[in-house]
Amino acid sequence: MRFSSYMWKAGRRAFEKEANPDGSWCWKPSWESIFNQDPTRKRDFNKNRFLGKYSKDIPSWEYSTPLADLRQVLWCVGRINGAREGKEVDDRLLINLLGWEVVWWYELCERLRDEKESHGGGVTRPLETLAAWILKQEGSKNFNYMKGRDYKPSKDFPAGVDYSARESKLREKW
Repeated sequence: MRFSSYMWKAGRRAFEKEANPDGSWCWKPSWESIFNQDPTRKRDFNKNRFLGKYSKDIPSWEYSTPLADLRQVLWCVGRINGAREGKEVDDRLLINLLGWEVVWWYELCERLRDEKESHGGGVTRPLETLAAWILKQEGSKNFNYMKGRDYKPSKDFPAGVDYSARESKLREKW
């Protein structure tokens, strides 16, 4: 919850001048932006790590870091995907309970997935695998990740936005 709250806050700041008919948009972070700031590094390098520490208005901000929370979410998704691949959970139950949320986290982590070779290693791979499997079931009546939902997860993120180009402006506001 801390991490997603923080990304919503960043999205409100990044897109504050743009009209979103449904409220606000969520930010898609880069690995570099959520790394913790390192006091031994040069100042310019640390500027790129502007989302590395929670602000005090995020619930329980003092108990973790964005990077630690994200890694915990990805670890849980990895366990869930492992259970699915091992046939230890019912596929329909998994999709109905967690499908929408997995696809939402997949959208949120888009830039992290794109940077995995240079920064994230394979930590996003289970999320990619599970989300791809869920999205593959999209047309099926029995496996509907949208069941009971009124909008797709992608609606929380603006389409066609160059996040990398906006990151420097967001960093200045932070």
